[in-house]
Amino acid sequence: MKIPFETVGGIILLDVTVNGKSGQMAFDTGAMQTCLNKSYFADAEGSEKQVSVFSGELKAETTVAAKCTIKCREWETADTSVLMLDMDYVEKPLKSLKADIRFLGTVGYDVIGSHKVLLDYADTLLTLDEEISGSYDAYDMRTDVLPVIDVDIDDEKYKFVLDTGANTCLLDAVFGAKGFKASDAAPGLVDIPRISALGREYSDTAAVITDISAIKAKVEVSGVIGYQILKDNVSFFDFAAGDIRIYRS
Repeated sequence: MKIPFETVGGIILLDVTVNGKSGQMAFDTGAMQTCLNKSYFADAEGSEKQVSVFSGELKAETTVAAKCTIKCREWETADTSVLMLDMDYVEKPLKSLKADIRFLGTVGYDVIGSHKVLLDYADTLLTLDEEISGSYDAYDMRTDVLPVIDVDIDDEKYKFVLDTGANTCLLDAVFGAKGFKASDAAPGLVDIPRISALGREYSDTAAVITDISAIKAKVEVSGVIGYQILKDNVSFFDFAAGDIRIYRS
C-alpha cells in the first residue's frame, strides 16, 4: 500500500478524511496515541481524560477520549481511539509555511506500530506492509512503548525516541551542563557538536534542551530525534521484529 505525503517544516503530512472531514494529519511515531485537533471536532463526544502535552513546554490538559474513522487512500482505521487536543501550537507554524493546511491531528504509534513502514523522504512516499529487497544496514529498535534507538553524543551512549513527528531534536534538561553553543538556526536552540545514529555521523545538529519528564515517565530515554537523521535515508521500520533497516543510495 503506497501513500504519498508532503513534508512541511520537517513534518510528514498525509491527506486524510476523519469522520468525513478533509485535511491533513501528521505521521508521528513519537506520539503514543492518535490525537485530533479539537478545533475541527468541537462536537466530539466521549469521556474526559487528563493528559500531559508538550507544546514547547509541558502542561496538563483535560481532554476528551473518543473514537473516529480515519481514511487515507486505501488505508482506513475504523473505530480508532483518539484524544481531542488543542493543537494550534502545531497548526499555526505549519500554516505560516503553507496557508491552506487544515491540520486535523496526528496519527500516532498506537496505529503506526501495527504496520511495517517504508519511509522515503526523497520520493515523498510511505509504503505500508510490503516486503522489500535490496542491500541495507539493520539496527536494533526497541518498540514496546515507542520506537527507541541508540544514539552517541560526543562518544557517550544514549537512548532516544525515534520520532517522525520531530523536526528538531529534543534533549533532556541534564544536557544543559554540557555547555553546547547556541545555534544559529533559531533562538533557544543549541548545536550538538557530534551525534551518531543509524550508522551515520552528524555535526552541529540543532536541538532544544527541555523538560522531557512526561516522555521519561513512559520510556527511559535521554531525548527525541527524527527528521534530522531520517531525511537523508530510506528507512524500513519493522516494529514487530524490533529493527530498522536503512537503505542508502
